[in-house]
Amino acid sequence: RAELTRATGLSAPTVGSLASHLIRDGLVRDLGVGPSRGGRRPMFMEFNARHGFVVGIDLGPRQTRLAIADLSGAPVARRVMPTPQEHTPAALLARIANEVRVLMREAHVGPNRLLAVGASAPGAVDRERGMVVALAPDLEGWSKVPMAAILKRALRAPVVVENNVNLAILGERWQGVARGHDSCAFIWLGT
Repeated sequence: RAELTRATGLSAPTVGSLASHLIRDGLVRDLGVGPSRGGRRPMFMEFNARHGFVVGIDLGPRQTRLAIADLSGAPVARRVMPTPQEHTPAALLARIANEVRVLMREAHVGPNRLLAVGASAPGAVDRERGMVVALAPDLEGWSKVPMAAILKRALRAPVVVENNVNLAILGERWQGVARGHDSCAFIWLGT
């Protein structure tokens, strides 16, 4: 807590109060007190990355990748499913949502612990409305599809939809080969 007080500039009582709320909510674990270094004994805490989970959906023309991760981004479960060409967008998204629920059950992640869903689609995406505006020609009928709304209804969690290439470079910047670099080039070779 003393480190948080120094790092944030907040008062010790404010940090204590906020930490108590986070511990009560389960987002932070109280690890107790540590040995004294001549002053007050330090109070140790750690982030509880397993407090909640996020789902990633990567919709592709041939296959769709699903993943569940904890709040630190560590993968918990993954699945690759074929992307059926004969389904309407709504029917395909319903099938994907069902596969996500199955994967969550297999990973022992209850629906109440799903905090958010990130979904990618190849093509133009209106992020504000969570809508696939126009998709690559490999998936027919994907124009003005409210992907976020459909998945949100099915999975009962907030959904963010973005273009697949934009999300791929964000992933590389966060956890991949572009981590720690100020700039990088990303080349996408599609189907």
